Amino acid sequence: MPLHVSVFKEWEMLRLRGVSLAIRRISSLLFFGKSRENIRPQLAGAYKRQEIKMRLFIAINFSNEIKGKLADAQDALRKHALSGNFTRTENLHLTLIFLGETPQNRLETIKQAIDSIQEKAFELRANGSGRFSRNGGDIWWIGMEENHTLKKIHSVLADSLTASGFDIEEREFKPHLTLARKVLLKNEKNIPKITGSFNIVVDKISLMKSEQIKGTLTYTEIYSKVLNG
Repeated sequence: MPLHVSVFKEWEMLRLRGVSLAIRRISSLLFFGKSRENIRPQLAGAYKRQEIKMRLFIAINFSNEIKGKLADAQDALRKHALSGNFTRTENLHLTLIFLGETPQNRLETIKQAIDSIQEKAFELRANGSGRFSRNGGDIWWIGMEENHTLKKIHSVLADSLTASGFDIEEREFKPHLTLARKVLLKNEKNIPKITGSFNIVVDKISLMKSEQIKGTLTYTEIYSKVLNG
């Protein structure tokens, strides 16, 4: 290797090492210097808030009466099912927006989007049932009759969150209540009729957290907006 090239490479290594040492020196001063009591907790707290994520979705929750009707529909489906993962009664809901893994520091933005809803309390009508075919078992659901207010609320939320940088699904909003997943029927020629029609009063929009607690999928409301009547 020519001498001038070797000298240049050695110089670059020394220069970069010096930069590295300087960076470590600055970090040491910040974390262990006289101001560590003030600086270190603030930096640690900022990193912690940035890193913590929650699995979130915005939903309409149901009264115990409606959950009872949905549980009856699940029981009717169970009688025809060979196997399936049935939604726990307390977890039954109607999803408006799925957010997925979300940094804790975006919570305020989500709350603002929910607070921007101006609609009053309204009624939905559950009507009919169906399934999405999947390998390994189908997803069974109860459908919703078309409702202008519900579509408006979904649109307001989706537009607000998209404008704030959230990646919201662009596909058409087709509201439904999921009863069970991975359902295999005992007899495909005997398709069950699992529900009639009933009304659902909607007077609140909820921000929900999804998590596993002692091995059980649990949904917890962490924020809500009441829709005035």
